[in-house]
Amino acid sequence: MKAISDDNEKQIIPEKFVLKVFRSIRWADGVSCPKCKSLKIQSRGKQGESNRYSCMKCENNFSDLTNTPFEYSKIPLGKILYILIHFYSKSINQLAEELDLHRNTVARYHKRIDEILRETYEDPIFNDKTRKWLKK
Repeated sequence: MKAISDDNEKQIIPEKFVLKVFRSIRWADGVSCPKCKSLKIQSRGKQGESNRYSCMKCENNFSDLTNTPFEYSKIPLGKILYILIHFYSKSINQLAEELDLHRNTVARYHKRIDEILRETYEDPIFNDKTRKWLKK
């Protein structure tokens, strides 16, 4: 049996594929304007791998990443996904080295991912009701 090399562990999912999956989730019900929710949308081509759109109703211009935590990201989604996948298993220094990014950049994304996870995850045992009960 062939051992998995370090190179296989460090593979970053191609940006084109990550965005395709992201679009299929975000626009599952069709592309809609983030401002007015209209489905009357015109494609405006691509900017990098991201699609650009224009709303026919309110004339708002937006992209696949508008109003998402990735909107102003300067690093590819594939690298952000890599950080997310290895969030608990690798150190910030290790991720920075593997992704060829500055340690502070990885630390910033790591912190943001942590904030998003904390905002969206509710511990079923230690929730608001439990906190109120403990304060009594």
